[in-house]
Amino acid sequence: MGYGFIKSAVMCFPEEEFFSVRDFTLHNFASVVNREKAIKQFDRLKETLLQIGVDVQQVKELEGHPNSVFTRDTAVILKEGFIKLRMGLLSRRGEESWMSNFLHSLGIPEIAEVKAPLTVEGGDVIVGDNFAFIGVSSRTNRKGAQFISSILGKLNYQTEIVKFSGPYLHLGGAMSLVGRDSVLYCKGAIPEGMIGKYELNLIPIECNEFIGGNVIGVDEKNVIVSENNNVAAEALAIHGFAIHLIDLSEFVKGNGGPSCMILPVNH
Repeated sequence: MGYGFIKSAVMCFPEEEFFSVRDFTLHNFASVVNREKAIKQFDRLKETLLQIGVDVQQVKELEGHPNSVFTRDTAVILKEGFIKLRMGLLSRRGEESWMSNFLHSLGIPEIAEVKAPLTVEGGDVIVGDNFAFIGVSSRTNRKGAQFISSILGKLNYQTEIVKFSGPYLHLGGAMSLVGRDSVLYCKGAIPEGMIGKYELNLIPIECNEFIGGNVIGVDEKNVIVSENNNVAAEALAIHGFAIHLIDLSEFVKGNGGPSCMILPVNH
């Protein structure tokens, strides 16, 4: 069961750390976050997931790590277990062990670990039922991507290492799986021939922001989309998906999109 069909997910409530950022460059934040609005937005996302039928596991913020609310980046979880990652942003180092400890508490085994000098962030790894796209970015280096590809290959996944173009921080900003066999992606960001090798329903859109292709494909019907991402919402609606629009503007200030806020636990 891939990342476009989610039964369970880990979320991190923005309690204190998310609002304590002073050095925006260090933590890759765009501006000051409004506490009241952010909490309401988080709660709305969590409530929507629960209403659709996703089991939400909540982990406590990691001290000194405001980006720990973006749980997707901390691990890759497969049906066989999880891969412990190594963050590309220096200020996020430590979140990997924090999440690993939590996943162990859920009884999920660790099957591999990314070690220095390799870096991989989860936003660059998009997993389907038997395939995966792995992005090379400023956060995931090529050797890291190759390591993940090797691990997944041993587990009989077909993998594609993608060097994408555009304003996207992670590959997940440019493409998302929705359901088991559909992929939403930003035109020009990803080689279409690469995606075309798979039996996927392709939903190309024109993107003009760094999270234009970032949505949460919950199942074959339901997709969560940022409130202002009209292009993605309209394209997905045309393809028959039920669209759940949520204002996540405060989390965009931390350079995150919808899928950044959940770590799928399809184990």
